[in-house]
Amino acid sequence: MDNSLPGPLRHPQPASDRDGEPTPFQEEVQSAPGQNTFYSTEYLTAPDIVAELSAKIKNTSCSRFNINRANVWDGAIRGFKGASFDPSHQMQVKFTDDEGQTEDGVDTGGPKREFLTLLMECLRMRRIFDGPQDRKFLTFDNAAAKDDEYFHAGRMIATSIVQKHKEKKKKTSCHGSLSQNLILNA
Repeated sequence: MDNSLPGPLRHPQPASDRDGEPTPFQEEVQSAPGQNTFYSTEYLTAPDIVAELSAKIKNTSCSRFNINRANVWDGAIRGFKGASFDPSHQMQVKFTDDEGQTEDGVDTGGPKREFLTLLMECLRMRRIFDGPQDRKFLTFDNAAAKDDEYFHAGRMIATSIVQKHKEKKKKTSCHGSLSQNLILNA
């Protein structure tokens, strides 16, 4: 493959760094503005990436989602496209009825988990996925590509994974502290 191609079409061939010299790719990364260290992804696992991203979620800021249960997809698209959406912010979800009336209750995680579960179910039914219910696969749809549906679906899936990991970690941490306190006080 011609390495002179720009962007994602160019796959830099990793040069041997056994001599201690940085590879051309490492030099490129190190010389990027604001970048002063090289991070190797050679041994990075998916759980490592998810844990790192979930650790960056700010509990002091939130991205708000107002979701109508009858049309989860439209509410999700509005929320993810909205100017206030930031993947590093905690998600706050409120469900509304058909008249726009907000359901009572404070989002302490339950509505967010329910929304993300409903959203993943909606995604499975979208035109970008095909196949039997238990084995969906990604397929190409020209209209979906023009509507940026692949980008939004990827963003939704990634956000769901990271946000759920953050909640799981918080729940585990809280449970661990509770268990430890019960043992120490017994």
